[in-house]
Amino acid sequence: MRYLLMVRTDEIAETGVNRDDEKVVQGARLIHEMIGAKVLIAADGLLPSAYGAVVTIASGKPKVTEGAARDRNPVGAFALIDVASKDDATEWAGRFALAHSQAQIEVRQIAELSDFGPLARELSRHRVD
Repeated sequence: MRYLLMVRTDEIAETGVNRDDEKVVQGARLIHEMIGAKVLIAADGLLPSAYGAVVTIASGKPKVTEGAARDRNPVGAFALIDVASKDDATEWAGRFALAHSQAQIEVRQIAELSDFGPLARELSRHRVD
């Protein structure tokens, strides 16, 4: 099962100030361990939300708002993992939280084609591998 681990940032991280070097090294060690365990699909840090944009629908058309999202704890980093269970995912999330000194890691399971029930057959015709 695939899970997305989302590291929620704080006000300090949103300023763009780097955390201490030891935490960066701890994070790199954990990523290396996840690669060795063959659970890591992808992982990266994100620039502060001020460098991003928010796209909404207004009057039936996409509207782009530059800059910070209004989320109090925006996502600052992520890891996409493939593990056997939710328990495995939350165990990796706990280790990810310690390595990033963050109190909150959101763990979300990725929807698989089979999760769409009868619609899966129609969706599979449009799947690109």
